[in-house]
Order: sequence, then structure tokens, then C-alpha cells
Amino acid sequence: MKNIVLKSVTEEKLFEYANIVMKLCKEHFELRNKIGYEDYEHETENYNLYNIIGDFKKAGVNYYFIEDNNNIVGTIASYERNSEINNEPIIYVDSFYILPEYRKMGYGEKAIEEVRKKAYPKKVELHCLYGNEAELFYDKIGGKKVKIVYSFE
Repeated sequence: MKNIVLKSVTEEKLFEYANIVMKLCKEHFELRNKIGYEDYEHETENYNLYNIIGDFKKAGVNYYFIEDNNNIVGTIASYERNSEINNEPIIYVDSFYILPEYRKMGYGEKAIEEVRKKAYPKKVELHCLYGNEAELFYDKIGGKKVKIVYSFE
């Protein structure tokens, strides 16, 4: 059983957090390029550490390292907002990233469980880009697809 903890990111650890999130942005940028969708600010080649650090101070956002025995295996952020589905208050997950060497080891599922515990009784929602292998992960852990977006150029 994984002994994961969501540990709040401190300002002292901000560059470490931002460097991990940059890996997430790079993966998303490459995937979006592959499917021909490039217009999201966080997933462009111009997005950098200082953009992430600037985002860090947004009010109401909780930024966490996903840790196992003080070893960082990923990141996750969450904040309250209204659902795009029915406008009810939910907890939205952002910057969720498991480092590649720790994938398929149960860390992602445990991280989502921890966010769900903190969010209860509110629902938890997130976005996943079509074609991202994370879709299979979300399906496996009981996520429900509730919105499909079509893009026309």
C-alpha cells in the first residue's frame, strides 16, 4: 500500500514545484501538437517557470506535492469553483502530474482519493485531453466522462 501524503508547497519549494509542472506542460504541449490543437496558454512553448510561479499566488488554490516517504512523485492543485456541468460548487483538480518513473504504481489513484476526502461532500472534477493516456487511468479509477468538447477550425 502506498503511503502517500499531499504536502503543501511552500515558497521555498516553489522552483522545485514549477520544474515538475513544466514537465506536465511539455507533455501536454507535445500531445496537443500531435492532435493539432495548440491554443492553450499553459501548453505553449512560451510558458515558463515564471508563469507558473506567478500562478502560485492565486487566491484559494491549494498546491501540493504528492509524496511517498518524503520522496516527491508528482504534483496536484485543487480549488473550489462551480461545475461547468450543472453550476454546483465542486473542487477542481489542476496541475495533476505523476512523474513518468512513478506511473502505474498506484500514486495517481491515491492522490485522487486524498483530494476526494478533502473535498467531501463536494464532487471533484478535472479536464482530460482526448488522446491522453490518462483517460484510461480516470476510467479505471471510476471517473465518469460528463462533457465532450468538439473543436472546429
